[in-house]
Amino acid sequence: MPIDYKITKIVVRCWRGIDALELDLRPGFPNVLIGSNNAGKTAILDAIALVLNSPAFGSQWSPDQNDFYCDQKGNRSAEFIIQALFGASADNGYPAVRGVGKPISVRGMQVRGTYKDGKARHQRTLLDEKLQPILIAPRTALSNDDKVKWKDHGVNWMQYYARPDEISSDVPEVWLFRPQEIDASLFIWKRGPIARLSRLLAKRFLLEKWTIEREDGKTSPMPDTLYKAHQFFQESVEKFPFWREDMRPKLEDAIGRYVGSQAKVDLRPDVQLFEDWIAQQLTISLGTESAGVVTPLSSMGDGWQSIIRLAALEALSQYSSEMKDRVVILLEEPETHLHPHLRRKLRKVLAALSKNGWIVMYTTHSPEMVSFDSDQVITRLLRVSGAVSANTIHTDNIAAPAKLQSKLDERGAHDFLFSAGAVFVEGRDDGFACRVTFDCTGVDVDGRSISITQCNAVSVIPAFAAIAKDLGIRWCAVTDEDRLPDGSINPKTENERKKIDALLTKGDKQIQWPGKLETCLGIAAPEKATPELTEPLLTHKDWRINHPQYYSAVGRIATWIDPLITI
Repeated sequence: MPIDYKITKIVVRCWRGIDALELDLRPGFPNVLIGSNNAGKTAILDAIALVLNSPAFGSQWSPDQNDFYCDQKGNRSAEFIIQALFGASADNGYPAVRGVGKPISVRGMQVRGTYKDGKARHQRTLLDEKLQPILIAPRTALSNDDKVKWKDHGVNWMQYYARPDEISSDVPEVWLFRPQEIDASLFIWKRGPIARLSRLLAKRFLLEKWTIEREDGKTSPMPDTLYKAHQFFQESVEKFPFWREDMRPKLEDAIGRYVGSQAKVDLRPDVQLFEDWIAQQLTISLGTESAGVVTPLSSMGDGWQSIIRLAALEALSQYSSEMKDRVVILLEEPETHLHPHLRRKLRKVLAALSKNGWIVMYTTHSPEMVSFDSDQVITRLLRVSGAVSANTIHTDNIAAPAKLQSKLDERGAHDFLFSAGAVFVEGRDDGFACRVTFDCTGVDVDGRSISITQCNAVSVIPAFAAIAKDLGIRWCAVTDEDRLPDGSINPKTENERKKIDALLTKGDKQIQWPGKLETCLGIAAPEKATPELTEPLLTHKDWRINHPQYYSAVGRIATWIDPLITI
């Protein structure tokens, strides 16, 4: 059975500002990390890149004291642990290592950092089925007699911890993209989408049978002609008089004096280097033509480079051969430099890459990068008393009304995910009235990170309230009392309010407009409380006296936002 495993879980303990956190990775679902600044989003991306041996944390990297968790009392942890755990359908689907004895299947990778006496160290190891570091013996143990006989010869039995480079061919390629390093996300350490497309093109360039129509009307079979040209180049370099009769003898003589023996120097570029050279030329030659001038990619602005990265990722998603490889894409605020339409496009491209087999995780502050109507795992990070907590929802478990509203309102339907609290109202008119009132009375809802979210109908509010509850966002539901002509409450509305009541927690609230918004503002049927009608009413200096029922209800909303507010 070929090696066929997936990374299923990330475990982080005492790493930077994170005391303890576990994230399950669901195949086919992009992982979206949201939360306020300093909630730990970047620390998680860095942790994953570190444990998976990303070039971003190269061989020269070492931790410092700030990489170890420190609580609010100033107690710094002496150890951090980061693990990436694997899952496979069969034991031989995992990578394996072997010393003396049977092969040991690898169930994960770990980085353990230690901080002692002002010195920080770290060690990368592979984990066994008990999630313990794998110890390997490269040779059999000596008998007691042989230990005595050969004690001075350094041939005793020993063990060492298996390291990630022992399964390097089976470890995912990791791309860590940061907004301040947009060019690196295209060319990073010979990795990234442009480099991968270039390697694919170079490989096909040299493997496929194709022809070139020459100007003399003849055809040249490819890549045979290219290989012959390469061979001719190799031979010509060796026979070049300046090289053969001048430079090579001098170089061999100089090297021979340093090493104390005769040296021989050859110039023979092999085919593999030839492939690499072609890929490199294809990479650096990509450019965009504007007004007849071709601008090299490396000379473009960040905005253009962001668009090229998006296009390259979209192109990669269409090649099944590339999707078979294990790739982990970690993006910090990928929406940077993109306008809202392209942010939504990027979200869809990342979803396609995830669906096709790559692991995708990104942090974001943009509602356009979230969708209730597509497959996503959304994790909201919250820092409380120095510790980070995580609340997660899977969008395939979201109620249908919220999914529909997500389609109707690409931005407003997701804005509350990034808030400290959400006011869920039925319609546009309710939201507008609240905003006008808060603006006029100095209630800074944006400064307090409070979202006023239009749900479009009372029947949708329970679905939105459930999402907020699952993610730990406090909320306030505002509905019409909705009385019928006989004075009774509309049974459908009453039923929806019961659903809302069932979701209430300590920090949540449900408020009703007496009758409905129009009744509170004295707007007679069949008129609606449109913005054109309500703004003059609510900006009038006597609005509190003129509309006491509205004043009472909106005052309760303000008190929910902050008990110290008086409007």
